[in-house]
Amino acid sequence: MEEENKVSIFGGFVLSEEHLSSFVKENFTEDGDIYSDLMDDLKVDYIDNQFQEVLYIGKEVIKDDLVQFSYSESFLHLINEDLSGYNSVILLYNFNCKNKPQKITLIGVYDYR
Repeated sequence: MEEENKVSIFGGFVLSEEHLSSFVKENFTEDGDIYSDLMDDLKVDYIDNQFQEVLYIGKEVIKDDLVQFSYSESFLHLINEDLSGYNSVILLYNFNCKNKPQKITLIGVYDYR
């Protein structure tokens, strides 16, 4: 799933910012293995959180809300999906999502830089 210069954008509807933080939070097993609800949903073993941006808005997302993300000028004009069903977004850079998540929705995978 790692792929240079790709950004996977996901939308979700969560109850609160705390729920979103809990969803992306990295946890560790007793053996030291890392996991998160996000990794489980995407069926991946690891996500580098240094290449992750998360935003909880608390109301319907509009395209202009995405302007604040890194490299948004590279991909914002390519997003044609209706974002109104989401109140939060997750961006994973250098990540080309190929699995269909169950708890969040893949809005799309775009080139950036």
